[in-house]
Amino acid sequence: MLGDKIRHVHVKDAFGRPGVFGETFTFPFLGEGIIDWTAFFGALKEIDYQGYLSLEFGNDSYLNNVCDGDWTRAAVLLRERAKKLLPRG
Repeated sequence: MLGDKIRHVHVKDAFGRPGVFGETFTFPFLGEGIIDWTAFFGALKEIDYQGYLSLEFGNDSYLNNVCDGDWTRAAVLLRERAKKLLPRG
């Protein structure tokens, strides 16, 4: 209903269920969570979304353990992952 009003979309993966006892909710690196990216981008295509996508990342553990605390390296990896998730065409 509001599709033509959307101008900016934040892209961030997730894992777990918030507020569920015994489950950890976290934001893993893009493509490592449970988000259905085909459905996500399909919904954007359905409304002919032409705006910006902001790639979000805020997992200190991944940053420190995989990227050695290097935000630039994390940004490059995030962009590479996003390219793989984006639909072709």
